[in-house]
Amino acid sequence: VHAQANAMLLTNSFGRMHIPIDIKGSISFPKDTVTAVSIRHMNADIASLPLHADADIRLLDRRTEVKGRVRIDSCKVQDMIDGYISNFIPEASKVNTDAAVSMTADIDGYYDHNTGKLPEMNLSFSIPYSKVKHKDFPHAVGMGLDATAESTKDGRLNADIQRLTVKTSGLRLNAKAGASDLLGDDPEISLDGVLSAAFD
Repeated sequence: VHAQANAMLLTNSFGRMHIPIDIKGSISFPKDTVTAVSIRHMNADIASLPLHADADIRLLDRRTEVKGRVRIDSCKVQDMIDGYISNFIPEASKVNTDAAVSMTADIDGYYDHNTGKLPEMNLSFSIPYSKVKHKDFPHAVGMGLDATAESTKDGRLNADIQRLTVKTSGLRLNAKAGASDLLGDDPEISLDGVLSAAFD
């Protein structure tokens, strides 16, 4: 499969927005007792967001079984800002950054159509140390992030930040954080960080 299109998104505030879509990959429909779809080597570029996917999907009664992996490899944040984000958030046009986002999601479980319960999922998210500059502020901000998250079989969503670094104008923050059952009634959140300052 190779498909290219310009999707049109209608918004109340910003009018019509054209979103380019380019998709390449292989789709097959294996013989099964239910409708099944196999996606292999799927590479998509949707509004400057590069997606890569391999997955097996089975459409069951009132739920969908999904097993696969979705990746975003080094998505350049500036491309997203220049192309689309600044249309929704005009202030974003004042931002300049060399940040690149990478994410991997491994999915193995069932999506429940009635309850909206997500399948079991493990995610990793990374932003290598990079700089963000705003035209209205004199100092750039350096930042980096490594984080993981998981949705468990019992429906809990847990997250863990292994590294958060923020640095600007003599201030530096190094932190770690964790959260369990984020979507529950009583989530548990922990934070451990060090803030240091240098006065020259």
